[in-house]
Amino acid sequence: MLFLKKNQNLNRIVVPLAFFFFIGSHSVCAAEKLPVSVSILPQKYFVQKIGGDLVEVSVLVEPGASPETYEPKPKQMVTLAKAKIYFAIGVPFEKKWLPKIVSLNPNMLLVRTDTGIAKIPMTAHQHPVKKCEGSLIFAIL
Repeated sequence: MLFLKKNQNLNRIVVPLAFFFFIGSHSVCAAEKLPVSVSILPQKYFVQKIGGDLVEVSVLVEPGASPETYEPKPKQMVTLAKAKIYFAIGVPFEKKWLPKIVSLNPNMLLVRTDTGIAKIPMTAHQHPVKKCEGSLIFAIL
């Protein structure tokens, strides 16, 4: 457990430092933003909050799409080829596509934001089926 805590603390330091290293080393003029790619929409929020007006964030998995079955579109591959940083989060499609993305853009910094984080397996969850005399009946999926 101590090892996990050390990795989490290290990750908290390394990820922002890597991000600011690239922003600082990137020649930014008034119209030029650092192209950054992320896997899922919630990551975009965090990257925009950290990078502000200095970044242009593109999201691969669009709202409503599944990270388990996602495949990049040709237009997204073009965007990835121009990205300076890619923030991976450990979603299923990355296992197949990250090697291809990195080979497409070997100069891009790949930041694995899930490094050192223990994932909790998902268990069956409940959905209400119907209401019977004031109480809900749940179905286990």
